[in-house]
Amino acid sequence: MKATTKNSLLTLAIALMLMGCSNANKLIVPNGLRRVPINQGQGVVKAPVKQADTHLVTESAAIREAESLKEKVAQLQQDEQAASTRIASLEIELESYKQQLLQAKSNVVAAKIEATPSPALKEANLLTSALFNFNQSVLLKAGKTELNELAKSIQLLDEVQTIEVIGHTDRLGESKQNEALASKRAKVVRDYLQSQTKLHHLHFEIQSRGGLIPSGKTEHCIDTLVHQALIECLSPDRRVEIMVYGQS
Repeated sequence: MKATTKNSLLTLAIALMLMGCSNANKLIVPNGLRRVPINQGQGVVKAPVKQADTHLVTESAAIREAESLKEKVAQLQQDEQAASTRIASLEIELESYKQQLLQAKSNVVAAKIEATPSPALKEANLLTSALFNFNQSVLLKAGKTELNELAKSIQLLDEVQTIEVIGHTDRLGESKQNEALASKRAKVVRDYLQSQTKLHHLHFEIQSRGGLIPSGKTEHCIDTLVHQALIECLSPDRRVEIMVYGQS
């Protein structure tokens, strides 16, 4: 073999050895995939994220956050408008209630004024002992005389319109019987006054209070008194009140 050929073969052998040594440090993946150096460990090396990609992700998140904030602001504005509308409605309703309350108070005052009777032109308090016998409702002669005097004094009054006759008894006895007796006596007095020529056209009203309203003059009359003495003591409670009213 010639020396030139030997030298060529030797050079080729050295080149192949060098290539073998270089490829010994690499793992060749089948199917022509990327070679991974053996000396870099078992894990797969991740491709580094580019700075431009990171910037795009951050900007997208900021845009989404801004859109979310805009939606929240819009919702808050709607809630504020609804609240303002509700407040205005409640203020109108409150003002209406105030007006109704003022009107109700005015009506109450007017009703009290209307219910308050005009002052009596004349008042008379006639003891039934002068008009009737005890526990009776037949008018006595002395009672007629007293009522005649009362009728004359009423005739002297101007603009008389209403005469109110109120019957009272003492507290002795049953309440129903006392009320009935007081009513009978009041009607007898009314009938007699109406029989007077100059009083027959007037309006008469009858009331019976029974023994509910004492005269205020019998507090000292205790029940331990002897029965007849207690009857005499309670005499001021047995009465007929005459109230004469003019035109309103």
